[in-house]
Amino acid sequence: MRARITGAGHFLPSRVVTNDDLSKLMPTTDEWIHQRTGIKERRFIEHDGIGASDLAVPAAKIPIGISESWKSGAIKAGSTVLMAAFGAGFTWGSAIVRF
Repeated sequence: MRARITGAGHFLPSRVVTNDDLSKLMPTTDEWIHQRTGIKERRFIEHDGIGASDLAVPAAKIPIGISESWKSGAIKAGSTVLMAAFGAGFTWGSAIVRF
């Protein structure tokens, strides 16, 4: 069986919030957070009125990649394709599609 990655998409908001930033708002430290979670920084949406679903627009590379792979012949009739997506808050979705 041959397998290949034909497309990937992601998007990160530009506002970085570090553990040190959080330590200014609550009684914690970078070391405490990092030891327990492994997290050094996280991304916040910068503007009011923007939600997680709005972040999907820049991440639309996955279906575009599948379309381009179909047009180029990398995916053919009978191909099996695994599609997976991961979001904030440990959300995820996946599908296996036979073309």
